Amino acid sequence: MKKIDLIFAVLLVCICYKTKAQNISSFEMALSKAQTTQKPIWIFVQSKDCNMCNEVGLAGLMKDTEMKNMLEEKYVYYVSKGVPDALQTHTEAFYFPKKFFGMIILNDAGHITNVENGTKSEKGYYALIAKNLLDKPISEQNKLANLLLDYQNNKQFKQAYALLQGILQLSIEPTTDLLTNIITLAPEDSAKSFTFLQFIAKAAPKFQSPASEYMYKDITFFNKIWYQLPLQNRIAINGRIINKSIEEAISDTNTAYAIQVAQFARETFAPQREAGEKKFDELLIQYYFGIGDSTEFLKRADRYYNHYYTNATIDSLHKLDSIYTANQQNKLLENIKNQLTKEQQQKGNFFIKRKFVLSPLSTQIANELNNGAWQVYKITNNAFYLHKALKWCEQSIKAALTPENADTYAHILYQLGQKEAAITWEKTAIEEAKKIHIESLRFENTLYKIEKNEALIKE
Repeated sequence: MKKIDLIFAVLLVCICYKTKAQNISSFEMALSKAQTTQKPIWIFVQSKDCNMCNEVGLAGLMKDTEMKNMLEEKYVYYVSKGVPDALQTHTEAFYFPKKFFGMIILNDAGHITNVENGTKSEKGYYALIAKNLLDKPISEQNKLANLLLDYQNNKQFKQAYALLQGILQLSIEPTTDLLTNIITLAPEDSAKSFTFLQFIAKAAPKFQSPASEYMYKDITFFNKIWYQLPLQNRIAINGRIINKSIEEAISDTNTAYAIQVAQFARETFAPQREAGEKKFDELLIQYYFGIGDSTEFLKRADRYYNHYYTNATIDSLHKLDSIYTANQQNKLLENIKNQLTKEQQQKGNFFIKRKFVLSPLSTQIANELNNGAWQVYKITNNAFYLHKALKWCEQSIKAALTPENADTYAHILYQLGQKEAAITWEKTAIEEAKKIHIESLRFENTLYKIEKNEALIKE
């Protein structure tokens, strides 16, 4: 799946990603080196679905000289494709979602000390975290490990509650077993406790799990608690519930459960009926793609993209984007002016040089259409559906040209036997990548294979 979940991007400088090689090729090697050198481990877990997200992470780590030096001198730095298996062993208490990407930091004993979901490119963001972690007392570094040990030795309410607090502080997901144990051991009056029910809600229990049923047992009382949470928090919690639950449906190939999860997701959008229906359809497409049911996936994807992503919709988005961009530019300039000295403001002789990209709606639509086209490309060789995917990719490019959708377009054209057109679009992907200073090597490798008439691997 090719997906970029970036709506707002600010690109200021050309970035160099090279750093001193530490020759770390496995988690075991990283842990061994950490124990030998007594240095903590900084793991950059790359996204399997979002290459741009990985570029953003590399930018955040490498464009800041201070952070780059700390990774070379103060940490054992390891880049991993997916969360290392060794960190997924405590399945009775916590786990990382399948689509997790970001930073995981461990001390030299291999205990998790910090987790950063997603990636950021702001200069100084990771450097501040890295410095603070180096100054953390040993007791704080071992906090999660100690909480887990206490829970394993004495699975009572106090230990389970404390462990859940530690897990949520690190933005790791608690398991259904841990949440079930907590509600089972909780005092009877906990079901009427605002604090306790909000705490359970923040753990985002999977749909229809025991903790979820416990939370909704008195729906009137729960709603009073729920709507005291800020809207942004409620959206985030519902998103985690939906994502975890649909992952479980895919893992279990449970179609009935997937439909129920999609229905729950639809209800969270009330009274935005069309948005709810769109989410319902989107989740079932995700489910059928996840279980490899090409027949059901292609049928639903065809209906979904042709219904929600028309040319008229894209044209209207461009108009909205132009208004939004103008407003944001004005706000940005006003903020910069406010930061100037009084003398500079009075004289007016200042020069601002800043390059930025603002395309929230068009880029989002471009990414969604590109994702659909890429999924069709991956799941079938049927020319009928590949031509449909080609149309969605054309609409994606119309919404916002990116290296990703140009690359997808080239892949599909090549699959349909249009080699020369595929070469042209793969060159476009390379050009677009260079324009925004991201790594173009994977596009160059694809171009080489197309020119040599080699088969492309559907990754």
